[in-house]
Amino acid sequence: MNRLRTLLPIAMRMARHRIGALAAVWFAVVGGIALVTPAGVLAQTGITSEVPAYWLAETDIVVSASQYVAQDEDLDVPLSRRVPVDAQVIADLAGVSGVGEVGGRVGFPAALVGTDFEGSSEAGSNWTFATLGAPEVTGRAPTADAEIALSRSTAERAGVTIGEELDVAVAGEVTTYRVTAIVDAPGHGIYFSDAVAAQRYSRDGVVDVIGVMLAPDADPTATAEAVGAALAGTDLVVSSGADRGDVAHFEAASARGMLIGISMSLAGVLVMTIGFIVAAAVAISVNQQRPEIALLRATGATSRQVRWLIAAQVTLVALLAVPVGLLAGYLLAHTMADAFTGVGLLPTILPVTMSPIPGVGAALLIVAAVHIATRLAAMRVSRMAPTEAVAESRIEPRQPAPWRTGIGCALIALSFVTSLLPLFTRSEAGFATSASGVLVAIIGLALVGPAAVRGITGRRVRKASRFAAPKWLAVHNAHGYALRTAGVITVLALSVALAVVQIFTTTTLGAAVTADIADGAKMSATVTGADGVSESDRESLSAEEGVVTAVGTMQTVMVWPYESEGKARADEVPATAFSSPPGDVIDLSIVDGDIKELVGDAVAMEAQLAWFEGVSLGDRVELITDDGTVVTPRLVATYERGFGFGTVVTTTEVLAGHSPTRPYDSVLAVGDPSVIQEWAADRPLALTVGSRDDQLATGGVSPDRWVSMAVTMVLLGYLILSGANNLIATTARRRGELALLRLLGATPSQVRSMMRDETRRVCLMAAVAGLALSVPSMTILGIGMVGLPWPQGPLWVIPLLVGIVCAVAYPAIMTPANRALRSSPLEALPQG
Repeated sequence: MNRLRTLLPIAMRMARHRIGALAAVWFAVVGGIALVTPAGVLAQTGITSEVPAYWLAETDIVVSASQYVAQDEDLDVPLSRRVPVDAQVIADLAGVSGVGEVGGRVGFPAALVGTDFEGSSEAGSNWTFATLGAPEVTGRAPTADAEIALSRSTAERAGVTIGEELDVAVAGEVTTYRVTAIVDAPGHGIYFSDAVAAQRYSRDGVVDVIGVMLAPDADPTATAEAVGAALAGTDLVVSSGADRGDVAHFEAASARGMLIGISMSLAGVLVMTIGFIVAAAVAISVNQQRPEIALLRATGATSRQVRWLIAAQVTLVALLAVPVGLLAGYLLAHTMADAFTGVGLLPTILPVTMSPIPGVGAALLIVAAVHIATRLAAMRVSRMAPTEAVAESRIEPRQPAPWRTGIGCALIALSFVTSLLPLFTRSEAGFATSASGVLVAIIGLALVGPAAVRGITGRRVRKASRFAAPKWLAVHNAHGYALRTAGVITVLALSVALAVVQIFTTTTLGAAVTADIADGAKMSATVTGADGVSESDRESLSAEEGVVTAVGTMQTVMVWPYESEGKARADEVPATAFSSPPGDVIDLSIVDGDIKELVGDAVAMEAQLAWFEGVSLGDRVELITDDGTVVTPRLVATYERGFGFGTVVTTTEVLAGHSPTRPYDSVLAVGDPSVIQEWAADRPLALTVGSRDDQLATGGVSPDRWVSMAVTMVLLGYLILSGANNLIATTARRRGELALLRLLGATPSQVRSMMRDETRRVCLMAAVAGLALSVPSMTILGIGMVGLPWPQGPLWVIPLLVGIVCAVAYPAIMTPANRALRSSPLEALPQG
């Protein structure tokens, strides 16, 4: 407490004389909190957000299967379709204490044709489950094949009443039904007789979920525990209360894991980059206080007291930045959530959780980083002897530490080696190593920068005698203050390199997908529908005169389970399933095997994946389908075009053989396009016919990639503005140096010329460094992914990025320099 009373006023007085440097810290903290807070909001949404139970709202307890493939020490992998439950569990639960009525629900795609109710993938269900819990029913139960009942909200939305007939689309097939009842059941639903529902569901011995109603006077908690005990040893999940929402909308529950994964990925890049900027701003602040530190050491201040003084003023500035950072962070979180919802990454039914926790966490993280960075930056100078501290308050050490240069060179070499991976594997791993390798190279540049600057400028110094005075001064300044120059260069180079890598990894992925589709698509047209395309539609199209073939397709994500170091692992693999061998509609560029054998219990695989997993033709491959079914199809072929057509290609029998009524996502047809158009126009459900060019237009980058790039562009703006603030603070520190030059005879015009020359050199070296660390990596990525030796994307972006960075850097250096030159050198000298 005594230290606080004694040293805090001193710290405040020191801060008042170094506002420029501390302003750079303030801006770095504001931006850091503003960027980290949205990542925290996404993570908290994934962890705590509650989904309304909807059609399960009146069910006391729900039993469902796990929607995840478990992994050890990692996030479980979500499944994209509902995993069924053994129907025998209904009978097993009937005798559990506290359990009253028990019923199983079967759900399937259904929609009312010609009404405002568009339906959903599970809108159709069985009558028994709809009446679980005895809701109020108007009318009578549907018993005949052509009868249905509707929930009250569905009937009101569609504008129909009991006794009316309407067309219902189920799994792409349209049938006319009569409405026999309206049920006061929660949510939107179309209810069929149990027999018709079982026929439409087409899966024997299983149900989607099991609903449990409490017996009279039963305790909800005790009953839920009893149900859980009865199901011990199974992978079934017992849910009640708010947890029922995740069962009703399992896609929202799956989105939770995705949000957590995205937030963790964003947080990793953000924390590393923000830490770099914060450390640079803190280093500038500490360096500006070297004269005061030297004086304090000379007058008897201990090393610990010096570090406390420096850390106190910087931490106070960081705390002042917290409110502004939090305000900006939550505004940005709202914008990011809207963007995620717009591209389909965040379901509209999953509410975004806005609480103080992410903001407090971001603030604590950034302020702690500032405090630690300050103490580390002050460590060396606080331990110096007073005479040495006085000397280094005006000049830098003559040579950078050898260990620093060695580690920097090693990191740059490591990043180059990792960037070569796309030459050996055409896979997602190539993109990941190329992007992460550049961040490693930037860290290496920060370490090797002073030695590199000293080496480059050293050659110019030897020729400087031939230069005019301003240029001579600029060269010697850069050489004598290599550490300062390298710090400026590194921040600017980071902005250039990060932007180039983020933009061109995204566009290269899009180019790889488009190239695969362009080279492999052989179809004449693609047929799609809002509710999918049924097997009967595919057969009808295939029978049309003028149509050579029509192949149904389903796009999904399968899971590859495996063990690594004795631990369970699971990887998601994009997959496409075909109703028959796809050789007539697409060319996968077969490496080995015969795609004509892709029938029945068969699978084909991208060659790189097959090599990596160590499987060969004829092997059985264990996969998990999108509804949790474990399958072991036989590998019949390997191919190259995985970006365009999926890492795994299989048959619809493997993917959905247990669910024969599942519609196709699309049908690829070869034949006369006009015949296909006429056929589609005569179908009862609206079908869309797209050309091969439409298929090419839809190929490209997934929405999450574009969102990631948008976030990185925001980060880039933060980098550039933070870099500008650091440049302003660094230049402002040189007021005494500029004043001394004027007192020694330099005119203001000569000093301005010197500063302009320095600025040009810094911008040139930063541009060269940033492009040298990023463009070769993106060129190698282009060679590996599409076979073209240049970055894939709009090349004009590269000079534009360099121009933006230079356009920001130039005024950030020249403005404070011009301001310093307007004052008297005698006044400016003591302030420098």
